Amino acid sequence: CSHAQEHGAWWACQTRFAKRGTMKTNFNECRDRPFLAPYWLIERAIAIVRKRWPVKHLSNVEINSKYSTHWQNILQKAYPMLPGCTAKLFRRFFAAYAYKYFSKGFFIGGRSQASQVGFTSWILGHAQLEDQGAS
Repeated sequence: CSHAQEHGAWWACQTRFAKRGTMKTNFNECRDRPFLAPYWLIERAIAIVRKRWPVKHLSNVEINSKYSTHWQNILQKAYPMLPGCTAKLFRRFFAAYAYKYFSKGFFIGGRSQASQVGFTSWILGHAQLEDQGAS
């Protein structure tokens, strides 16, 4: 993430996404992306997670097999009121709330309204708008 964005403190210019997938951008290109907390809190949380769980040497598949159960346990302890919660469910929550709170300001000047599928595809880092919106 970078502070080089056109929006306020709840936005950041993101250059990488957790799922490398089919993202077709150069490393130095980025997407303005809203977060559900101020950027400095996100940046601090990322630093804590990276220090606790170093994974630069692992592929996405290796990361998933090594840490998925641990992260699932963290989610279940943190949110006991949501039985069956998963990281995918929280990704969907993020997409829905980001659309609700940020989609009107997505275009500079707020002159246009993005569709929910288009907005969430862009925010979640999908390479093509045809990719599933809140997968």
